[in-house]
Amino acid sequence: MNFIKKALKFGFVTLVTAAMTISFNPNILNVSYQVQQIEHIVSTTKANVYNTADKLIKETLMLAYINSKRRQNNYI
Repeated sequence: MNFIKKALKFGFVTLVTAAMTISFNPNILNVSYQVQQIEHIVSTTKANVYNTADKLIKETLMLAYINSKRRQNNYI
């Protein structure tokens, strides 16, 4: 859960930073370009969050499996 919170916080900070960079950069005046950049950042952030959640789920399942094997060995 903590990993997901960190990933979401990182994604939000990245999104805000990118939005500020785009809005304060005088060379970027094309609105469609700005929208494309923000969409790219959002999709990348979503992928990072999903990957982090996926890793967390896999680690949790592996720990549960290891603990169940330990319990089985203790009862034998």
